[in-house]
Amino acid sequence: MKSKLFLAVFFLSIASSAMSQELNKTTLGPHGGAIKQVEGFQIEMKNSLDGFQAFLLDASSKPVGNKNVTCKVRLIFNDKSTVDYSLKSFGDDGFVCEANMRGVMSSRITFNLAKKSISALFLNESKLAGSK
Repeated sequence: MKSKLFLAVFFLSIASSAMSQELNKTTLGPHGGAIKQVEGFQIEMKNSLDGFQAFLLDASSKPVGNKNVTCKVRLIFNDKSTVDYSLKSFGDDGFVCEANMRGVMSSRITFNLAKKSISALFLNESKLAGSK
């Protein structure tokens, strides 16, 4: 009886661990950033200590050009304060923001297309979320 209970607990812990690892996987986009699915599009964010890059992708992960598209971000800090930035376009499909990312808890990126606004919230799960 004890051995059956032990085996059941053992297999449940293995299954739970595998499911947890699967849920914690971050999908990486074509530029190496984190991806969020939004309204038939994907938003990709790639951050560093001195800022980040943002990309709008179609449903099949192909970059959408940045002509006639604007991008803004709201950085939300650990102390709940916020800072808004308009991102600068770079290359054919990217946007860049130069900002100190220390203390950033999350970022809401918003792309504005002709008559549509697409937005996603990214949580900062890296060491960048430390102090300001």
